Amino acid sequence: MDILEMFEDLFDYSEVETSVSMKEHTSFKVGGNADVFITVNTPMELALTIKVLKEAQMDYIIIGKGSNLLVTDKGIRGAVIKFGERMSGVYRFDEEDDSIYADAGASLSSIAAFAAENSLTGFEFASGIPGSFGGGIFMNAGAYDGEMKDVLESVYVMDSAGELKTLPAEELGLSYRKSLVEEKGLIILGGTIRLKKGNKDDIKSLMDDLNRRRRDKQPLNYPSAGSTF
Repeated sequence: MDILEMFEDLFDYSEVETSVSMKEHTSFKVGGNADVFITVNTPMELALTIKVLKEAQMDYIIIGKGSNLLVTDKGIRGAVIKFGERMSGVYRFDEEDDSIYADAGASLSSIAAFAAENSLTGFEFASGIPGSFGGGIFMNAGAYDGEMKDVLESVYVMDSAGELKTLPAEELGLSYRKSLVEEKGLIILGGTIRLKKGNKDDIKSLMDDLNRRRRDKQPLNYPSAGSTF
């Protein structure tokens, strides 16, 4: 059975495409086609997508913003799964609380901007990192003396059995650009960061300064993956 037929009418909001150029989904702007490219918008869609792909015996990877992804001209055999807009939100559930919840697909810069608008400090370091929240947790992203492990309180995940659970950040083994997410067979769906109340003008001023320093050091007008060592 054709892979598109397997997904037909399975759910409303997912998008399934074939032979999609990865140039449009990586910051390097290079790479061949992915055999199948699937956008999911809910954890249920994700679980059903993985179920279908396993039944089809098709390999798959899950990507974020593609800022740490270098794809060869041969492309990607199998399926690429990406979170859509409905899995890319940023929320503050209680104005008296100093925490923010973000979906895995949210950009780090959008979370930093949201924190600044809500006068919450501690996430300024991430304002110029060109990646997603899920990717940032996966690799414990950091810059300018700040890291995800400094602010991450808990993470919402899907385990290898398809079960949804919330884990404390301590269980992820976050260290320099590393976590135990892959080793534990987890898919990051979102997470909560704990910040502190601050002055909105001071927060935005610091973000502007960090972004200026980034522009001075990196060729942001060219396709790249940011800092590469």
